[in-house]
Amino acid sequence: MRQIHLRIAANSTARCLRSATTIFALLGEAAAILPEFLGLLRPLRLGWMKHRNIGIARGVDPVSDEDIAAVTRKHKRRLTLDAGLYERNIFVPEFLEDLYDFPDGNFALFHRNRQIGIGFKKTDANGNVRLFWIKRRDLLRFGNAWQAKLSNALSAAAISAGALRRVSKPLKAGLCAA
Repeated sequence: MRQIHLRIAANSTARCLRSATTIFALLGEAAAILPEFLGLLRPLRLGWMKHRNIGIARGVDPVSDEDIAAVTRKHKRRLTLDAGLYERNIFVPEFLEDLYDFPDGNFALFHRNRQIGIGFKKTDANGNVRLFWIKRRDLLRFGNAWQAKLSNALSAAAISAGALRRVSKPLKAGLCAA
């Protein structure tokens, strides 16, 4: 592990310590995101989906690199979404049990032609298939809440351009961190 050493310099010590403290405060603020996000995960059972008339579709939300590559084309040095490829990539199984034949990854949950969540299929080392899902509404609330928290933390930690130049000169000279 790489260690950061703070060297003491008469005129730049306070600025360097303030910027290091700011970085650690931001990391501390962001560290709480993961446990809260994992708290959104709910177990998913096929019997519950059948009872509630919930359907599934794979390919609606392309997240993995393979899914994105399957629905995009390169056009003038940019990736663009191709509607035809996107439609061909969507797969709606006839039976819910066909979910076990899907590769590990995400899929969409639908109720009355409305997307209600995102499901995840994961196979553990023993070959057991685990199914989880996140309510779309909970995910939107989580994103809105954390967007406000992080934007407030970042704006509180913002350094003016002049102060940034004053801090970066000692950093370049090796006076603040090595």
